[in-house]
Amino acid sequence: MLTKSIFLASSSELKEDRQEFEIFIARKNKAWVDQGVFLKLILWEDFLDVMSQTRLQDEYNQAIGECDLFVMLFFTKVGPYTEEEFETAFGQFKATHKPFIFTYFKDAPIHTGSINEDDVMSLLAFKKKLKALGHFATAYKNIDALKSHFNQQLDKLAASGFIEFKPEPSEKTVPGGVMAHGPEAKAVGPRGVIVGGDNTDNINTGTQTRINIGTQTYIDTGGGAHVRGNVNTGGGNFIGHNQIGSQGSAKKAQADGGSVIAQGKRARAASQRGVVASTVSGPIVTGDTTYQTIIHQATQSGARAGDLRRAYLAWLSTQANDLPLFTSDSGAPVQLSSVYTALLTQGHDASEAYPHTAGERLLARADRDTARQSALEALDQEQYLVLMGGPGSGKTTFLNFVTLCMAGEVLSHATTHLKLLCTPIPPEPDDNANKEPRPQRWTHPALLPVRVVLRDFAANLPTADHPASADDLWNHIVKQLPDQLQRYADDLQAELLGQGGLILLDGLDEVPDVLQRREQVKQAVQGFASIYRGCRFLVTSRTYAYQRQDWKLDGFAERELLRFTRGQIERFIDAWYAHMAQDLFRLTNEDAQARAKVLKYATQRTELRELAERPLLLTLMVRLQTKGGGSLPENREELYAQSVEMLLDEWEGLKLRRTASGQPIVIEPSLSEWLNASRENIRRELDKLAYTAHLNQPSLVGTADIHQSDLIAALMAASTDQPDTKFVRLEEYLRDRAGLLASHGEKLYQFPHRSFQEYLAACHLGRVDFPDTLSRRVKTDPNRWREVTLLAAIRSKDTPSAIWELVEELCTQQEAPAEDAPEPNNEAQWGALLAAQVLRETGLSTYDPALQQRHENKRQRVRNWQVRLLRSSMLPARERALAGDLLARLGDPRSHLLDVEHLRFAAVPRGPFWMGEQGDENAELHCNTALDYDYWIAQAPVTVAQFRQFVISSGYQKHDAGRLLDLENRSVRVSWYDAQAFCAWLSHFWRERLPEGWRVDLPSEAEWEKAARGGVRLPVPVQVTTVGQGFSFVAAKWRDNPLPQRAYPWGDEFVSDNANCNANVNAVSTPGCFERGRSLYGCEDLSGNIWEWTRSLWGRDWVEPEFRYPYDSNDVNRERLEADDDVLRVVRGGSWRSSPDLARCAVRYRLHPALRLNFSGFRVVLRSAPVRLR
Repeated sequence: MLTKSIFLASSSELKEDRQEFEIFIARKNKAWVDQGVFLKLILWEDFLDVMSQTRLQDEYNQAIGECDLFVMLFFTKVGPYTEEEFETAFGQFKATHKPFIFTYFKDAPIHTGSINEDDVMSLLAFKKKLKALGHFATAYKNIDALKSHFNQQLDKLAASGFIEFKPEPSEKTVPGGVMAHGPEAKAVGPRGVIVGGDNTDNINTGTQTRINIGTQTYIDTGGGAHVRGNVNTGGGNFIGHNQIGSQGSAKKAQADGGSVIAQGKRARAASQRGVVASTVSGPIVTGDTTYQTIIHQATQSGARAGDLRRAYLAWLSTQANDLPLFTSDSGAPVQLSSVYTALLTQGHDASEAYPHTAGERLLARADRDTARQSALEALDQEQYLVLMGGPGSGKTTFLNFVTLCMAGEVLSHATTHLKLLCTPIPPEPDDNANKEPRPQRWTHPALLPVRVVLRDFAANLPTADHPASADDLWNHIVKQLPDQLQRYADDLQAELLGQGGLILLDGLDEVPDVLQRREQVKQAVQGFASIYRGCRFLVTSRTYAYQRQDWKLDGFAERELLRFTRGQIERFIDAWYAHMAQDLFRLTNEDAQARAKVLKYATQRTELRELAERPLLLTLMVRLQTKGGGSLPENREELYAQSVEMLLDEWEGLKLRRTASGQPIVIEPSLSEWLNASRENIRRELDKLAYTAHLNQPSLVGTADIHQSDLIAALMAASTDQPDTKFVRLEEYLRDRAGLLASHGEKLYQFPHRSFQEYLAACHLGRVDFPDTLSRRVKTDPNRWREVTLLAAIRSKDTPSAIWELVEELCTQQEAPAEDAPEPNNEAQWGALLAAQVLRETGLSTYDPALQQRHENKRQRVRNWQVRLLRSSMLPARERALAGDLLARLGDPRSHLLDVEHLRFAAVPRGPFWMGEQGDENAELHCNTALDYDYWIAQAPVTVAQFRQFVISSGYQKHDAGRLLDLENRSVRVSWYDAQAFCAWLSHFWRERLPEGWRVDLPSEAEWEKAARGGVRLPVPVQVTTVGQGFSFVAAKWRDNPLPQRAYPWGDEFVSDNANCNANVNAVSTPGCFERGRSLYGCEDLSGNIWEWTRSLWGRDWVEPEFRYPYDSNDVNRERLEADDDVLRVVRGGSWRSSPDLARCAVRYRLHPALRLNFSGFRVVLRSAPVRLR
């Protein structure tokens, strides 16, 4: 067989093209293998991305040097490694005339939201290099064109003799099955059985399904079978994977997955675990045996390594599949495999478009798909992955589901396997119903899973001053194995070292004594990864904790779980009720479907929509509806209240068991009866226990460990009868209970989630010394007590006087400090911020004419404090942005953001300035002297309130109506055409107040860059004015710009606190949050908040700008407003989702003028041609 190797190189953005190319090569092989030629496709995904002494790229380069054909695909970028691969291939070709090099450039519409400017520039440079080398490059419109062209090249290579065909004898096989031909032929696959006569006993081939023949039932082999002779099923069916004939003479039968073929006279064939028999009258077991049986067999003397391996996987599966908190009323546990819903993560190139035309909808869909990646595909792509998410986001659930399916696949389980793991992401309701959902991608075989809960590991580490190692982690893994599996430890370690596996580490940030144990845990994890280099690693962590640099793991990629989409919500609800009806037999199908419909409708209500997006809270919602069959909670406090009662029922209630006749008998009384304590007293003591645990918990994440002695003491305090014997027996009583509290380690208990701990603590503080203790604690330790405070406030919402009393205690200072006053202390700032959150959570933030004046005064005080908090040097950027959002809810008093009459403009006097950047051939650094006129530029981007003024006044109807509903004044989702329409309206609106010849316009990119960077000389002082004040300008004096070629408006170095793009706000911020990022002329948010439209043109080509530097303001075509719709417009500034590099003053970017994106907006200038100021 002649083998020709093809190395395929491209960036990850062409993932689908790579997959289609791989399919094309596979189909080509079907035609060529019989002719003695095999095309071996080499992909970088096939290399083990392990830690080693040499670069993984060196392995790629070695493979390139040995390949016969080198194919490169490009679209919008050329990475440094891709260029290195080309250099390797080209150098090898010059030396040996091999490999043949093919370069393809995709010529397709660009999804502008996912483009990185630096990448495009790298593509442009690489194209020029190819031209200089005289290398021929081919453009392709779509994947079919690529396959067609390359197929022609392969045929030409064959015709030239480079590929020689040498036909070989063909072999016909049945994938995964057996074949029998001719008279009396028999074929039995692995674990198959042939029985010549009657079989009155059991035939057990290692599978689970047990079928009784002779009753009204059926035979299900789980793998396909052919039975000759008589089979008595009592009128039932005989089923392989597909139903097949079972009576009479031999027939040809083929079953999916089992792949059985029997041909010829009296032929018989059994697939893997199949059965061939004449007459069967006893039970046949051909599915997977129960996990308990597997484990039991492994404990017997003489058990082999394979038995121990299967027992280990069975043990791991039972642990991963249980959801112990959510059992059915009959006591049957809800299985993870039945209700799991595939999760999404945030990808690298996130963008959200708001489409209106058909073309924009296609663009938006493509951008959305680019932005999101399934958690499984992230794990498939990255050998070392940290999966981040908030509390209850599904991190642990995903880890357990992967464990379950990997183990099930290795065990050949009938229902938990890789196919289940790869179930498609649920489609959205508006998706094309005729389009078959694509399974999630998993390109690896089933991997041997090892699961570790890191908080358990950390709890058993040596003292904090003792370094931890990979050996410590391995010893913990062995220690966690059941006694009967301890013999498997050596074989497990050997397989991980030799063949690899999947190491799943849960809760990186939830270790006890986090400050002391952090380095130990990181040392152990990274040491383990360096030794077990053939393994893949999945680590879970809370987002906020991991984003702190001292938690990050070297060499690990990061993904963050997204909240449920509407499609995921509905899939989860459907799966839950299908499980209730079909697996647990608790509901009829009709009842289950009706309840699912009601719940899906309810989760679209505004007050429940956000709750339903969180997997944990959605689980509680469906459980509450299932248990009660009634209404759903209206807010998260009510949800927790009902959930706590439900979990308390399961933890505290009596335990029943049914006799063989179905009669219930009590095997354990309720905790109330056992303690002779009222449920109310038990609950009060649990609230107090939660508060104490929360108060004393060292870590600010995860749930607190509650020692058994503290729990027992709390429960005994609720009892009116406290004999010593009950204190001792209570340990055993609690150990076997699960619900509101569950055993977690030796003599330790925990609430099911931190949010329950916080809710119970809120209940205690709402009952004891409210609101004094609560307000005092939250102001001094807001990260610990914020959620507790908000839950306590919501619990009191039916008593508004209590809410206003809490607000008074939080925001005690009568008035917000003046701008020139010293900055208030940290407690005062946090108190004011939390007071505003309390008002929002309780629905008291908006103006109410019926409100008593003394309370309205408090509301206004809190509102005014938010304005001061925007300029805080103590609050992180995320909290300042929150203050801006709360301010909009309370009623933003800043008139310059609400009314165009008060729109503020900064003066930019004429004079030279530096434009462009050194080394950028499309925007070469030069001193621009062409702006020989003065102009005024808006201090901030146009806000929602101001745009709403324009829409109402002008009757404009082409805008995005949903944009006007944004209460936070975030100036986004406007097209270039919308911005131009606003400018035309404002020019007309002010026509009597502007000097002759003046107009409102979008800035040119030169005007924008000068406003951001500053001129060579600067006026003193900076002048800001409004239309009512007039636009006369006289500089008192001038000073030199200390950094005339500055990279950012504030200087040469990026400062994360000066711009939104690196502040973890993850949205457009309200004006004023980043005051320290102002330009020299006093303009806000020029850098890193939104891409701002300019009136300048880029050109039609996405890569090659039509208009370059030096900038010529006399070129009328450069800013021709009548340009065609397909001409791209220049945008400036970088957005909240950009890297800091894109927020530089000189960066040029471009967008299609019709796009409305959640990261683009505009500001205006006042100018003439030219405008002269005095």
